[in-house]
Amino acid sequence: MAEVSLERRSIGYVSTLHGLLHVLELAYGVVLVAIAADLGTSMFVLGVIANVFGFAYGLTALPVGVLADRMSETRLLAICSLGMGVGAIGVCIAPGVTILGVALALLGVALGLFHPVA
Repeated sequence: MAEVSLERRSIGYVSTLHGLLHVLELAYGVVLVAIAADLGTSMFVLGVIANVFGFAYGLTALPVGVLADRMSETRLLAICSLGMGVGAIGVCIAPGVTILGVALALLGVALGLFHPVA
């Protein structure tokens, strides 16, 4: 069997990470009604949290673009992967709205790392 080149493995890793990023980005909106029922909060509060998530995701791009010129892309993608995992687990186990908001903000920052680097 032929050995898979480093370039092909890198492309596979980055493509998989990109797919997971967009799954995590869109999943919150899909389960918003279930989260409202589970946490006993209003859709308005969850919408505000969704906006915090969106702003964290979008506003991370500019400083990370500058940071990507100064740091290793591999290290930044590893930080992105780790942050995505920690943020997703935080969202899953959030017992209340405050922890959910913090976890989604962390997830948004982690997701925002990807595009400027990759």
